[in-house]
Amino acid sequence: MQANFLRNQEHWNKAGPGGWNDPDMLIIGAAPSLTPVQMKTHFALWSLARSPLILSTDLAALGNVTNSSSMAATFNHHLIKINQGLNGHQAERLEIKNSTGMNDTLDFYKTVVEEETGELYYAVLLVNWYDKNITAKA
Repeated sequence: MQANFLRNQEHWNKAGPGGWNDPDMLIIGAAPSLTPVQMKTHFALWSLARSPLILSTDLAALGNVTNSSSMAATFNHHLIKINQGLNGHQAERLEIKNSTGMNDTLDFYKTVVEEETGELYYAVLLVNWYDKNITAKA
């Protein structure tokens, strides 16, 4: 997951209407080793990458969509709204200078989302690539 997302980020500025980067399918539900936090992180990364949100799993494996503890709870409607924004530009990694040498595993990504009404808003994602509770081993 991490390698696909980071490879996709190499061309963040090329994505948009008429051409989309594609870090691959979502492995939510297909990789039993993913924790709920890893699944949510995976969905957030793919949403801000403006990737096609294609699942590579049996939909029956996702659980009851009315059960908040199921994998279906991973699919955050705010993230889907970000993914489907009109302008379609994927998130850009922010260069954060860290003079302390601590938290070097943190990455920040931002994107601007355009609504159908013309309204613009920012979406920001913070990822700790080192935290083994977040980074998937898929």
